[in-house]
Amino acid sequence: MERWRWPLRLAVAAVVVNVIGVNVEWLRLRKEADGVRQSMVQIFKSAYPKEPLVAAPLDQMRRNIRLAMADSGQTSADEFTTLSAAFGEALGVLPRKDVIATLEYKDRALLVKVKPNMVDAAAMSQLRAALAGRKLDLTEPNPGAWQIRAAAAAGGKS
Repeated sequence: MERWRWPLRLAVAAVVVNVIGVNVEWLRLRKEADGVRQSMVQIFKSAYPKEPLVAAPLDQMRRNIRLAMADSGQTSADEFTTLSAAFGEALGVLPRKDVIATLEYKDRALLVKVKPNMVDAAAMSQLRAALAGRKLDLTEPNPGAWQIRAAAAAGGKS
């Protein structure tokens, strides 16, 4: 037992030093996050001085920008009408047009379920190219289910 005392003490000391280091880093990151949050609130309040902040500043500012675009007659690339119109135009490259079983709009993406055995790999690549020309990305999360998003929003939420 005597010969294990020093290695055990060193192991305990190493664990204590690591725990302290992790806590110090967490506190530093928390302070940095608070600073970023405060700057976002200040930017929001300078852009919209009369509007109370009720949600996350970034989400509320995005909503306000979408509303301003809609009020001026512009549409966003990830709205249902824009996505469905571009998808309908892109379907023109397929030999058969009756491939859609269901069409749904959710989380700023168009979800399309395809009838079984209606689209082969070649047609799928043609459709992907046609959608890419319209700045849309097509992914297939499940066989026979397509997800169509605006290319700028494909990497994450915008």
